Amino acid sequence: MLYFDSSALIKFYIQEKGSEEVGRNLQDEKEASRPVFTSVLTFAEIHCALARRAKDRSLSLAHFIRARGTFDSDWVSGLSTVDLGPGVLSIIRNTIDQFQLRGADMVHLASAMWLRDAGVVTRGENQIIFISSDKLLAKAAVGCGLKVFNPEGTQ
Repeated sequence: MLYFDSSALIKFYIQEKGSEEVGRNLQDEKEASRPVFTSVLTFAEIHCALARRAKDRSLSLAHFIRARGTFDSDWVSGLSTVDLGPGVLSIIRNTIDQFQLRGADMVHLASAMWLRDAGVVTRGENQIIFISSDKLLAKAAVGCGLKVFNPEGTQ
């Protein structure tokens, strides 16, 4: 089962280092009819990242519109979201002092931990794989016992 933070998931919508690996992972999950998880926070983070790149012209207007539309479609029918419910918030509260993470990164880490601890992993699935391009967040995830994959190929 895969959990994507925004630093990795954005690579599906814009071409950058690690985009091919992200696309391959998403395709594999789709073909296997397995859900792909992310936090509800990802909605704002992806939209902001796309808009920021459109404003600084590193992303053309046409690509911005296409990427935004694809993401919106995936949000509705291709991604499974983890809400900021009591379980995730409790993990944040109990874990926050262990790591020097930004708030958004802590939400992603706690969301993946909640999935693991809530028993969402089903038979035939060994564990949750936390996919992130953020080295500090990836290190924290490893420290919490999550298996981590960096699509950029570095840990």
